[in-house]
Amino acid sequence: MPVELVWAAEYDEVRDAYAMEKKIQGWSRTKREALIRGDWDDVHRNTGSGSNIRRKRKHPD
Repeated sequence: MPVELVWAAEYDEVRDAYAMEKKIQGWSRTKREALIRGDWDDVHRNTGSGSNIRRKRKHPD
């Protein structure tokens, strides 16, 4: 089964990346799907948080 990267962010510190990963794991499916779509209004609307996400999305070549 192939795996596709749908969203990524860069962090200066490993601990920050790990903290964000754990935070996203606690989000609802709806909020995670909004993150993948890049729908920042919906990300914020679903819990009012998410402002510390660096808005960078990797696109396949």
